[in-house]
Amino acid sequence: MDWKKNIEQSVTQFCKDSEWNYIKKEEAISPEIAGMRIFDAPLIGYASAEDPLFEELKKTEVIGCHVMLPKDWLPEAKTVISFFYPFTEAVRKSNRGTIETPSSLWLHGRIEGQRFIQKASLFLLDIFQKNGALCVAPALDKRFHAAEGTEYSPEPGWKGQLFTSNWSERHAAFIGGLG
Repeated sequence: MDWKKNIEQSVTQFCKDSEWNYIKKEEAISPEIAGMRIFDAPLIGYASAEDPLFEELKKTEVIGCHVMLPKDWLPEAKTVISFFYPFTEAVRKSNRGTIETPSSLWLHGRIEGQRFIQKASLFLLDIFQKNGALCVAPALDKRFHAAEGTEYSPEPGWKGQLFTSNWSERHAAFIGGLG
């Protein structure tokens, strides 16, 4: 089996089986959502670490020169793998009813869902490392910086966006073909 198929099967199985992808009874905002699954199987995209679109991210009008490229994170990088975990239909449907506040299910998707994504990233890092591959998950790396507000100035005279980071999962997903 090729490595991409192996990764896709492994992460899909993790998504299906992981206790972190289900709302725990003791954390549920309301009893009727306890045990509900947060995410469906992930969409997975691949990009060359040398894709010229990564260099485009350094432009001020995109992210800025503070963004780190794949080879900045890992000089030996060959491939950038992006994962998108879509909410289940139940989570999506629950949030269609009101515009004043998010649904309880969506709130769990936002908070516990982020915890699941971190666990899934650690799971994948473990798979790669056990197979002798060098890898990094930028969002879990100590070099990752995300800022909200003007207190963070990634470069002298910076007048960029108020919300920024030195790695963008969304941009990497776009480059990897996930839209």
